[in-house]
Amino acid sequence: MINTNIDKVIILVTENELGAKIYHSAKKTLSIYQTIYPRYDYDLKGSWVYKHINNSNLIMFKDLNASLINILISIETINETNRKKIHSSLKKELSNDFFLGILKSDSNFSSFRNFFKIVLIQMWLDKIILLPSSITNPINIPGVLDEICFQSSSEVLKQIRSLNYSSKKSTNPKYNDSSYTDRRPTQWMRLLLSTTIYNISDLEKTDINNLILNGYGTGSVFSRMYLRKFLLEISKTNINKFNLVNRLIIEFDSSQKEKKA
Repeated sequence: MINTNIDKVIILVTENELGAKIYHSAKKTLSIYQTIYPRYDYDLKGSWVYKHINNSNLIMFKDLNASLINILISIETINETNRKKIHSSLKKELSNDFFLGILKSDSNFSSFRNFFKIVLIQMWLDKIILLPSSITNPINIPGVLDEICFQSSSEVLKQIRSLNYSSKKSTNPKYNDSSYTDRRPTQWMRLLLSTTIYNISDLEKTDINNLILNGYGTGSVFSRMYLRKFLLEISKTNINKFNLVNRLIIEFDSSQKEKKA
């Protein structure tokens, strides 16, 4: 399955299951932070999480639903223009004030967004959600990203993370250079999180065709995500999948040429 919606999530579980499953994903995320940042220190990236989030107040994540998740994903920055509008939207559906309190401080919200994005990655790993392609990656927490990716059961997520120069486990020399500005590893993680391709065995003909179609032409959903190279990269360890990707690309291009003839 592919989420081709630019700004809305796809929920893969029932509404009745969602709250409890988000809570468990948030609990796993907190554990990851505590592994990477084992002590409270204002100089550490995880200090905000230690101060504001603990096992007892993680219960607040049970209040989230698809609509609220979409609102939180859509907020890149807080300013006076959108603060009241966002506060009003959240207040209609929330039974607690935690998320509303975060909106009062730009720094609090910035730190929360990073934590929340890791929760969303964990939710994807837990097969709860498919993310929209518009969401940006967490920043300045490479250790947390390494932990969630490399400790996961998703071979494709591990593969994509290992291409990023910021990863301590980077396996490709051409990416393992802070002066190298290739955006593919960053874009490919966003792309991957909008699919159900957890492992290469999940890469099916229908999804490949869907991705090729939605990566074709200026303005398409995945047009700036180097989609074909993504498909070839993740399939290169499986000759059958690699050949399938190549064949479907050739077939698609041939059909486009026929339409233009």
